[in-house]
Amino acid sequence: MKGTVDFGSQVFRIEIVDKLLMDGGTTDKKIQGRIDPANCLIQIEKNTDDQAKILTLWHELIHQVLGRCGHDGEEFINPKVEEAVIENLSEGVVLLLRLNPWLGDIE
Repeated sequence: MKGTVDFGSQVFRIEIVDKLLMDGGTTDKKIQGRIDPANCLIQIEKNTDDQAKILTLWHELIHQVLGRCGHDGEEFINPKVEEAVIENLSEGVVLLLRLNPWLGDIE
């Protein structure tokens, strides 16, 4: 996995970190990845296999793509279904790229 992803207007650093937690108030929930657009940073949990790391990277990238689709601070996708939509889209992208490697040969 490379250390950066170029989004054109932003270049995101990719960090593999020992432990990721989502602040959940009274309890912290373990997560596999997190994107921080303000700091151009994607973090991925170290203790996952390589396939899960790639899937997590795509998951975070799709968060960024969809986040850029909103208008005037409005949500592009209903927050109640956002994670399910992103999970399915990221799995679909990874599946297509794995079954059709030539799709990644865009220059």
